[in-house]
Amino acid sequence: MRDNEPFSVTLEEDKIIRIVYGFQRRITHALVKAATSQAAQMVSGKHPAIVAGPHMIYLDYDAGKYIASEEPTNTFTAVAVITKTRLEQTLGRMFLRIHKTSYPVRFFTSESDAEKWLRIYQPEESHAFSKA
Repeated sequence: MRDNEPFSVTLEEDKIIRIVYGFQRRITHALVKAATSQAAQMVSGKHPAIVAGPHMIYLDYDAGKYIASEEPTNTFTAVAVITKTRLEQTLGRMFLRIHKTSYPVRFFTSESDAEKWLRIYQPEESHAFSKA
C-alpha cells in the first residue's frame, strides 16, 4: 500500500480478500463502498475477507448501514476485523448490534487467528481471478 492510498484490496493465494484502510482515521460510506466494489471486481463468487484499519478511530453511521446492506453480501462469505485492543472488539460488537450483517463478522487481534477462522468460509470452488 502506498502512503497516499486511502485503502488497498488484495486477494492472496489463501483466497482471502484483504482490505486495509491506510492512513484513514475516519472510514466513510464512500470508502467502504469503494473497497467493497474493488474486492467484488477481483473475484467471481463470494470469498472471506480480513479488514484492518490500523489508524481508524471512527466508522461513519452510513458506512455501518452499507456494511449491513445486501451489496457486501454478494462479495463476502465472512469478515474478520483486525483490531488492536479488546476494547475495540467490544465496541465493534456493539456496533454490529445496530448494523446487523447477514454474513458472519468476528473481531481478532491476531491475523493468524482470523485466517484460521475464515478457512471454514472458503468458497468450495475458487473462482478468483486477478485484474492486475
